Amino acid sequence: MLSEQFQDAVIVGADLFFSGLKFAQRRVPKGLVQCDMRTAPFAKGQFDVVCMCDVLEHIPEHDAALQTAYDLLRPGGHLLVTVPARMSLWSYHDEHADHCRRYELGQLTAHLQKAQFQVDYITEFMSMLYPILWLGRRMQRKMARTTSQAEMAYQQTRIPRVINYALDAYLQLENAMIQRRKRLPIGTSLIALAKKD
Repeated sequence: MLSEQFQDAVIVGADLFFSGLKFAQRRVPKGLVQCDMRTAPFAKGQFDVVCMCDVLEHIPEHDAALQTAYDLLRPGGHLLVTVPARMSLWSYHDEHADHCRRYELGQLTAHLQKAQFQVDYITEFMSMLYPILWLGRRMQRKMARTTSQAEMAYQQTRIPRVINYALDAYLQLENAMIQRRKRLPIGTSLIALAKKD
């Protein structure tokens, strides 16, 4: 998507694992680098935008990763971050995905500010999923006694097609609200746009 929108830009994709890069290479044949976000091998001030989409929750030293992102940006550059929201939703799915944490809105704001970012916009999103996930996670805690984490994680990703279409339609509406920088009251994820002064 970025390559299509910004055809003259130099776009770099990074992943800690080579297997992730091999998967990405099917859609993006060039500009992929294997590296650790805490010690990314790029010059300081090299990028206009750094995106960390569902990355930060996997990194134990998340403050170091945010500081690296800050250093990679030129002055006036932006960081876009998405992370899972609300520790009350923590479950087998987070453990199976090797998450270190889920974030509260104020907590993510504080970590961004600690890394010297100015937070331009932050909100929860995926709000329609919140009641479904909240209820499902509580019901599946009972299943945990008899079902493996891997099987429960797999079951969660199996969404009936009609529900998937309904959620997609709702997310289009939510996306329009986010583009207008409206703040949503609840959600299963957080999105933040932060700026380096």
